[in-house]
Amino acid sequence: MSRSRPRASGPAERKESPQADNNQPQRPANTDLMAQAKAVRQSLQEALTRTGELILALKGQEKRHRIVQSTLASLRQLQGIDA
Repeated sequence: MSRSRPRASGPAERKESPQADNNQPQRPANTDLMAQAKAVRQSLQEALTRTGELILALKGQEKRHRIVQSTLASLRQLQGIDA
């Protein structure tokens, strides 16, 4: 599987930003990065909680389905005996 390498941009390909006057790239502050990381962690924790709840709900649904199927099979068997 071949991966494409990102092209190095030459001087002609670089786009000038509004802050090009100070010749420093615009970077988010460390506090912004930390806040973003904490927000992502919180989102992942919420997703994990919801996933666990969904799994429990599905397991309960499967159990109820098996009970209904078993009950129906028993009723069919009883109908055959009474006939």
